[in-house]
Amino acid sequence: IAILYCNNDQWFPTKHASDLKQLKDILTPRHFSIELEHAPNLVHDFIVRPQMVPTAVNFCTKAIQRAEGMLRRERRKSKL
Repeated sequence: IAILYCNNDQWFPTKHASDLKQLKDILTPRHFSIELEHAPNLVHDFIVRPQMVPTAVNFCTKAIQRAEGMLRRERRKSKL
């Protein structure tokens, strides 16, 4: 799971991010991860603000690449 959050978002207050960071080791099994990234220049309705789209696209691209890397490592382990 990858979560990109911004300041003062009504759907994901910063306190939720702090709570998840504290609990993520307990909540996530070894092969599952929660990645949290704060984007201070982002606002909740970023998708309608062209200047904010690159931040979201970069985050999504990095999250997909991390997930692909995790899958590759798991496949290699399972073949051993």
